[in-house]
Amino acid sequence: MQEVSWQYRVGGGTGVFELPSDPNCVSTTGNQCPHYINNINNGVYVSANQNVKQIDFRVDSFESEACCDSLALSRAGLAQTKLQGTPTTGWYSTPNDGTSLERKPALLSFVTDFSITNRGFNIGRARVCCGVADTSDPVFLTQITRHSGVLLGNNDTVYYKIANLGAGQHQWVALKGPAGADFDLYARCGSLPTPTQYNFRGFSVNAQEFIDIPPTCPLLYIAVNSFRGAGQFDIYMDFHAANSHHTMSAGFDFVPSAAQITQITATLQGAARRFFGATEGQQIIDRVDVYTNGSCSNCNGRACEICFKNSGGTGLSPVCSAGTISIFQGYFGSPGGVAHELGHRWFCAGDEYVNGSQWQCGHSIMANPFGDQHNMCIDRNHKRDGNPLATATSLPPAWTQAANGGAVVTTPTTTPDNYDYSDFDFNELVGTIVTH
Repeated sequence: MQEVSWQYRVGGGTGVFELPSDPNCVSTTGNQCPHYINNINNGVYVSANQNVKQIDFRVDSFESEACCDSLALSRAGLAQTKLQGTPTTGWYSTPNDGTSLERKPALLSFVTDFSITNRGFNIGRARVCCGVADTSDPVFLTQITRHSGVLLGNNDTVYYKIANLGAGQHQWVALKGPAGADFDLYARCGSLPTPTQYNFRGFSVNAQEFIDIPPTCPLLYIAVNSFRGAGQFDIYMDFHAANSHHTMSAGFDFVPSAAQITQITATLQGAARRFFGATEGQQIIDRVDVYTNGSCSNCNGRACEICFKNSGGTGLSPVCSAGTISIFQGYFGSPGGVAHELGHRWFCAGDEYVNGSQWQCGHSIMANPFGDQHNMCIDRNHKRDGNPLATATSLPPAWTQAANGGAVVTTPTTTPDNYDYSDFDFNELVGTIVTH
């Protein structure tokens, strides 16, 4: 078997990565904070090329609530291995029925209940076993779900496919791979793409690629190809309406210094990236034009859609309606804070607070403080997240509010990954900032 770089980490024992931490954590002896959060139902599919028939995972640490919080390793139609409590560390196998991981990927499914969390787990390595190529059709990418995978070296390729949901809908695909590698992304209508035959591609000198695809054809094939290097990649896909792309204007109610312009530019770009991640690409800020003339009523002759105000406070935004978003000094250097306000304006979501220090939803950028929360609340994780005894809120989950406001095409039923996209470059297609 060939070992490959691959990692999935959740919880305080190893640092919080794929999923948020519990905002109401209480440390006990041998079980220090931070912990993973309650009400999770998160799945990660893991693929490899047509020759790979089996993948094993190395568990380096694991601590969960013994009765009720578990990680299942499985493949469709085959037996699963369930880890919970404090299982033995070491290698765990996924079953092998002769089908390739490209056609039938492994699934790692982490599920937690509504109370009692723990330090989490660290899967620090994978290894694969190859056989005769299985050239069956590849697996469909699933919306709002991370499909992870491994590329074994230069020119290795993993294929996927996407079905178009309906007329007028765009679809995006984002790829992130390891530092130092050069992975590329290709899409082609009806046939497997190659580096010379494709309809769309994400093509740069690193392993971060992004493509936004207009209505094209009923069935798209996707290729993740290693131009140089090996290791883990993560690939995401979702759909959105054409009118979910936004160009905004921003100004100041004072004359900003050069340092303030630099700070605000970085904040706006970071906010656009984080907002993309929080909404799973359902709402996209393509570009923000920043006007530095000292007037929020004159962004190219019109009122600015975002106004940076030289006074104390954080932010204030209309909810699901046109109008100016006010950003005060407390959010000048806070991409997360500005993304929170974009959540009001474009995602139609309200604040998600409850009972003072107890959050309604510890999975949400609409809560306060943001901490390491980079998503929006779904039905499953909304009403009693940090404290099951807290008064339930009457406010619908953010995704429900967004759906009611017409801001989304698809709504997740499981917990999305917690990736904030703050370091993702989007091939310069999201969060472009132009200063005037």
